[in-house]
Amino acid sequence: MHIFLTGDVQVGKSTIIRKTLLALQLQAIGGFRSISVPDLPDGAISVYLIPAGDEHPMMGNWNRVGIRKGCGRGIEKIPEAFERAGVQALVDAENMPLILMDEVGRMESAAARFSERILALLDGSAPILGVVQKIADTPLTNAIRTHPNVHVLTVTKENREELAGEVLRLVSKELDRTTDSAGAIVFRNDTVLMIRVGSRWSFPKGHLEPGETARQAAVRETREETGISAELLTDMPIAVPSARPEDRRRVWFFPARYLEGERKPQLDEISEAAWVDIWDAAKRITFAPDREAFLKACKVR
Repeated sequence: MHIFLTGDVQVGKSTIIRKTLLALQLQAIGGFRSISVPDLPDGAISVYLIPAGDEHPMMGNWNRVGIRKGCGRGIEKIPEAFERAGVQALVDAENMPLILMDEVGRMESAAARFSERILALLDGSAPILGVVQKIADTPLTNAIRTHPNVHVLTVTKENREELAGEVLRLVSKELDRTTDSAGAIVFRNDTVLMIRVGSRWSFPKGHLEPGETARQAAVRETREETGISAELLTDMPIAVPSARPEDRRRVWFFPARYLEGERKPQLDEISEAAWVDIWDAAKRITFAPDREAFLKACKVR
């Protein structure tokens, strides 16, 4: 599900997006944002399109996508700048954890390649957080509003504070579905370390944090969830799909051996941590992908 905000001018849409990105603390982000700068004569304002993750953007004719002339003189559209700077900003965006599109409106209506790229990303699995201009009535903006994977939220002065929390919740949920996890299958003699969440049995694992490798996440999650420190036995993890069919992520399991520590389950995350006899573990595992990883790990130990 992609999240797009809409609403009146200067009602707080971009503020909600800034708050969301600040809370998420993503190391990398794809997409674009627009900046308005009063740098032209007669009060005209340039609108520049810059890559979403660029903290020190260059601005010039190359990425000036429009000019707001003021005093009711309308907007000059520069579609060739969208085709240059806009298409470039979206290169490899589908490989980023989140795509920003702030904002899509009337100015890009004649930029065919840029519009096609946006439509292709809407059909993809990488989550998008964007703004669609309320007054824009173009084929692209209408395609965004009616796309089956898009959820449009209208921002008002009355709801913007509450909506900021809802946007963060929704985007976090989408990132949870797309961010890979890593874990360890830890052996100690003829036992293996397992965790129980409710009635479901598996192995310690969790999402990779920004800038973290799968190896680092596997060791960290094992220690945090169970109190056990482990040594990974290989640099080559066992990749399996998430057990949840709605997820679009992989789980990277590393065969490992016990180093030190006493079982101390992280009770806000798991219900129990236990050393289970290897011969009983396969029957106890709830999810088929986890069982597949365990059987492969047994061959490594």
